[in-house]
Amino acid sequence: FNGVDVFKTEAKLLVRFISDYGNYDESDWELGYTYKFPSLGIGLWRPSIFEYEMIYNSEFKEMEEENQRDEMKYLYIEAICVYEKDYYL
Repeated sequence: FNGVDVFKTEAKLLVRFISDYGNYDESDWELGYTYKFPSLGIGLWRPSIFEYEMIYNSEFKEMEEENQRDEMKYLYIEAICVYEKDYYL
C-alpha cells in the first residue's frame, strides 16, 4: 500500500499509516482482528491480536519459545480484502 509492505509491517503501524489516507471503522466489533477502511475499499485481517508490548507480559515469557514465535506472527496482517469503495457504509 503506497510503498509499504502490508504483510511485513506490524499491524498497529500499518493501521496508523493507512489511516493517513482514510479512516477505519472504529466501531467494528472485531476491531483489533479486523480494520475496515470504507472510504478506501480495503480491509485488513489477522486471526489473533498480538502487540509488540505483549512480549513483556509474564504469560508470554512463560511460553515455550516455539509458542512465542507462533504468537508473534499475529503482529502482522494475514489477509487483505479489497471491495467496492463505501461497500460497508
